[in-house]
Amino acid sequence: MASYISKKFRFNNAVHFRNAFGDHNNSTVGYIFYGKHLPYDNESIPDTLTDTIITEKQLWDNMIGGKKINENDLEYVIPINSWISGVGYKEYNDNIDIGELVSFDNTLPMYIINNENNVYKCLANNNSISTIEPTGTYLENNGNILTSDNYLWKYLYNVPIDSRFATIDYIPVPHNIDQTDYNINTNIIEGEITNIKIIDNGIGYYNTDNVRVTAFSSGILELTVHTDVDLYNDIKVNMGISGIGIQNGSYITNINEISRKITLNYPTINSGGGNNLLTVYTRMIVNGDGIGVAGIPIIANNGISGIEMTNYGIGYNYGNIIFYGTGSGASGRVILPPKFGHGYNSAKELGAYNILVDIVIGEIDATEGGILSTDTNFRQYGILINPLLYTSNNTLSYSNASSIISQVTELTLVAGDDYNKDEYVYQGTIDNPTFYGYINTYESDNVKLTNVFGTISLGTVLKGIDTNETGRTVSDITYPYFSRYSGDIITGSNIIAVDRAIDQSENIKFVIKF
Repeated sequence: MASYISKKFRFNNAVHFRNAFGDHNNSTVGYIFYGKHLPYDNESIPDTLTDTIITEKQLWDNMIGGKKINENDLEYVIPINSWISGVGYKEYNDNIDIGELVSFDNTLPMYIINNENNVYKCLANNNSISTIEPTGTYLENNGNILTSDNYLWKYLYNVPIDSRFATIDYIPVPHNIDQTDYNINTNIIEGEITNIKIIDNGIGYYNTDNVRVTAFSSGILELTVHTDVDLYNDIKVNMGISGIGIQNGSYITNINEISRKITLNYPTINSGGGNNLLTVYTRMIVNGDGIGVAGIPIIANNGISGIEMTNYGIGYNYGNIIFYGTGSGASGRVILPPKFGHGYNSAKELGAYNILVDIVIGEIDATEGGILSTDTNFRQYGILINPLLYTSNNTLSYSNASSIISQVTELTLVAGDDYNKDEYVYQGTIDNPTFYGYINTYESDNVKLTNVFGTISLGTVLKGIDTNETGRTVSDITYPYFSRYSGDIITGSNIIAVDRAIDQSENIKFVIKF
């Protein structure tokens, strides 16, 4: 069975993922978590993670804390592509896979960002390299920017200079025209025809610039052609005609070879003719459901090599091009825009299959109100969705889920000797512990543990394998916020150790690719 999966499938997955977070009905409750204070075997090379049950359990065991994901913490992004002079850029084409149009293969993608942080989409490249950086916004010609190197660009939006979603590798992309901080093109024209591709150049096409006619006044529909013009070869019905006294858009509707009269579709608007020579030229029309598209065929080597667009029109969902001239065989294809027009949904048009997640740990203060320790480090982060509460195994809603959570097991101890950070501590015997874990942070009579197993016993000593063989008595316990191994860890990463400190925050920023 022949089938295909549209790139929109990837984009829709990204849309559903982003929209799952936030204060919506039946929304996903998600957290950025961080953990693993215990070192790797080789601290310069993070351990590899695999998509297995044991890996997910280890991520849970290592977990220190987390922060709830809000919808505003995620944005669509695309690989950055700064404009460069002297290279070729792909042009938009409704007959080419969007994945190819935005790829970095052979020629560069069909979008660029200029030095003013404006993002443009290439609508036509004239089969050449780009030498002029596009500038300007939607205030100019509805955002259609024609540069002197004959590249046609569409202004889409501006990336705010302080955007939290802009990195050295990615730029954010708005997904609707209501995102005003992007200065989005609000002059969207649905159904513009900005490019027509020539399929066959044809043969025998030329324009005649020295057509002499008898002098005429305004309001005339019939013109008499001088005998020095080859009425049979140089002039054809439906060819365009221009010159002094001729109304714009005029073309020939009839030719009488006996009387040498030609009939125009529009009456003349002024006096002309005589020594004022006229031009008869190859004309194109687009039959479709829109209006207003216009262009001038470019003649080269007696064929039609391209179209110089003079009006992009409006409202075209389909269109067929017809050429009228001295030759035959020329054909072309109208390049149709996306539904609602170029720039209506930049994220979809530019293949934004990536979501950048940006969370700051320590945004309120370094400890997020005393919930998270700073005297520690971490080597892992990821996304946890829909976990259950530790004490009740109840599900959470977005509105009642805490913004900041601690996932360590916190013990209050009777005064005594100290422990070391990362030290293995236990109850029972070293060979047969009834409870054990690793010290994440240690402050006076309080220790916080990860990688906890077994059942804690209050009133029983907690021994340290390295520093505190006699131990200190456990007087109280605070359990983690979430029930371990509940919910789903949908992504996880190992990194070089990050040391936390009381005077700093940690910005966790990463891209999820769909």
